[in-house]
Amino acid sequence: MGAGLLLLSEPAPIMSSENWYVSRDKKAAIYCYFDFLGLRCCLAMRGDRFVATHCGPYLVISTYISPNIGMREYNSYLDELSDALSSRVDKIILAGDFNAKASLWGSQVTNGKGLLLTRWAAKRDLRIVNIGHRPTCVRPQGSSIIDLTWASPDLLSRIEDWRVREEMESLSDYLFISFEIRTGRPRLPPVGSSQRRWNWKKFDRDFFRAVMIWKGCEEPRVEDYQDPRQLLEWLDRVMVEACDAAAPRIGPRRPRRHAYWWQDSVAMLRHQCIRARRLWQRAKRRRRPTAKIDELGTRYKLNRRELRIEIGKLKSIAWQELIDSINKDPWGLPYKLVLGKLRPASVGMTATLDPGVLFDLLNSLFPRNGLPDPVNDWSDFVWSDDWSVSLPEVTQVIRRISASLTKAPGPDGFRLVIWKRATEEILEWVTYLFNVCLKSGDFPREWKIANLVLIPKDNKPAATGLPKARPICLINEIGKIFERVLADRIADWQFVHPESDFSGNQFGFRKNRSTCDALLLREITSSAVGNGGFAVVVSLDIRNAFNSIPWRIIRRALKRKEFPQYIRRILDSYLSDRTIAFTDMNGEQRIKRMETGVPQGFVLGPVLWNIAYDSVLDFANESENCSILCYADDTLIVVTDRNRKFLCTKAGILVASIIRKINKLGLSVAREKTEAILFHGKNSDPENLPRFIMVGDTPINFVPSIKYLGAYIDVSWTFSDHFRYIEDKTNRVIRALNRLMPNLRGPDERRRRLFANVIMSVMLYGA
Repeated sequence: MGAGLLLLSEPAPIMSSENWYVSRDKKAAIYCYFDFLGLRCCLAMRGDRFVATHCGPYLVISTYISPNIGMREYNSYLDELSDALSSRVDKIILAGDFNAKASLWGSQVTNGKGLLLTRWAAKRDLRIVNIGHRPTCVRPQGSSIIDLTWASPDLLSRIEDWRVREEMESLSDYLFISFEIRTGRPRLPPVGSSQRRWNWKKFDRDFFRAVMIWKGCEEPRVEDYQDPRQLLEWLDRVMVEACDAAAPRIGPRRPRRHAYWWQDSVAMLRHQCIRARRLWQRAKRRRRPTAKIDELGTRYKLNRRELRIEIGKLKSIAWQELIDSINKDPWGLPYKLVLGKLRPASVGMTATLDPGVLFDLLNSLFPRNGLPDPVNDWSDFVWSDDWSVSLPEVTQVIRRISASLTKAPGPDGFRLVIWKRATEEILEWVTYLFNVCLKSGDFPREWKIANLVLIPKDNKPAATGLPKARPICLINEIGKIFERVLADRIADWQFVHPESDFSGNQFGFRKNRSTCDALLLREITSSAVGNGGFAVVVSLDIRNAFNSIPWRIIRRALKRKEFPQYIRRILDSYLSDRTIAFTDMNGEQRIKRMETGVPQGFVLGPVLWNIAYDSVLDFANESENCSILCYADDTLIVVTDRNRKFLCTKAGILVASIIRKINKLGLSVAREKTEAILFHGKNSDPENLPRFIMVGDTPINFVPSIKYLGAYIDVSWTFSDHFRYIEDKTNRVIRALNRLMPNLRGPDERRRRLFANVIMSVMLYGA
């Protein structure tokens, strides 16, 4: 059909998916095909008989009303539907099975529900889109027009080719309806059309290695061997030639034309089914004898039943083939399918948002720097060959990191797995390039351009009205290799110079540290309560932490911790002139400057965050009976004392001081997301316990439990809330994996035990 938006009434059971929006009673649904639409969709409202979504600037509503409800209930439903429309008067599409008849849309009679619906639509200024007298529902008892399409006046003139698709078989009494809307927007280019891509399944290592050796033995064709950009351009040309010799290029992805179970047998039965229905409908329109009509109707039912059986059989065969593949690859397609780990290729979120909304969203995710941020003067810098990068150092970094063909590459299109297959001759030139960058203090601009990917967090917008998204920055792998070399240099310096190391209470992004180590919170609180005292734990939520840390703060922290000059010099270049690239809704490539932050996707990002944020953790050492536990930006403040009243006052003052310290770093704390919990002994009188602490002018109420590092922690450390959370999560995983383990013809015993361990890992997280 080639549709980007499907509105369904009485659909079959629908699995959870980001593309589906379903009403509360499961009787109405909307499917959004983002790649085809080029519009960002999110849930607007979900009712008992309808579901509404925002698709770009449009409000789309799908509905189903049972024919068995009375007039009073029908009127109540229309009132509920009015709430979904609220004050909206433009760009509205409302469609579904209304089970109402009126001459306005081609019915021969007008019943009470039809009259009620007509008056309601007139009041809302909605216009009927149905054209002609073709029935939308065909039953042996008769035909009717009960599936209606409504639109706001501004859209009515832009809707084209509305028609009942009698040539298509739906395997039900209802016929498909299709129409088009002229949006005035150009069609977005297919996914991946603007990037170099190769078919790695046809990769020839011998050809790749031959080109690498040949080019590596030649002198680079550059004018200046001390210019990192010229060397980088030559290296890029070599990699393109090697990849072109080893694997064919692939173009943009094409949408799948047939379902996975489609076969010639289905096409033949579908053709017979459609022909039988047409003969049956034609006989009824021409008032043939009743016996002839019944004979044709029975033949159509048999053909439709055969088609349904054939589709079900082919689906079962296809699913069994997937089950059989588990023994070869237990983590393959079946496992990803049932656990919802598959994501269809689609246009990016930036290409589906209105330009104004996208502008505000990117400014909130990548805030501007409001203060001067000059780069240090390194005119007196003197280079030492002791700082040079060696070939074994680069080789070790490349071998140590894992690579996958499924990981998205940076702007140059080269995945890490290609660099892992590079020959020693090429890696020698890569090492030479890194040394040129260190000597000149120039981090190449090509490595500071990132492709932006916005991952939606959920379908509900934030309090600001903007969609929630997590930004991922994809940068070139060769630049990330250089970042790993620098990260290792920083770690080695900290090992030799402990004064430059991080606080012992920072557990995020550090070797030999884990999330379970950070849960030593229990040791601190249990010790305080065991000695007859109390403990207040406050959880702080830092807004957009990694993207908001100012670069000047990082530079100051590097200088304060006395890192070597050559590292600070290259990081000065690293933290300047950075940009992100994205595609807008018109399919055009856009560039936005970055002025702050170390977003997800930067290798050095976590290291630089820990360096800058370390001053907050040092603050706890200045206060008695106060600890700060931190995993990256997840911050817990723990205050203990034997006097509960003094404890709350002390905790409020300390939390306020720490928040001011965080604010001085150019960050902000979300007060509305800040949580506090009071740990006390079993014999404490609940009536005499404080209910909140004051942080400045803001009261923070004590809650029964808080979530920290994936575990729910309660006052008595019974983990009752955590067990309820784990029980629900485990049941979802069990139901999903049960589909992969039928009693007959399923995976072997080893694979079943493997999947059982998956369930155990979910249950025992944090244990």
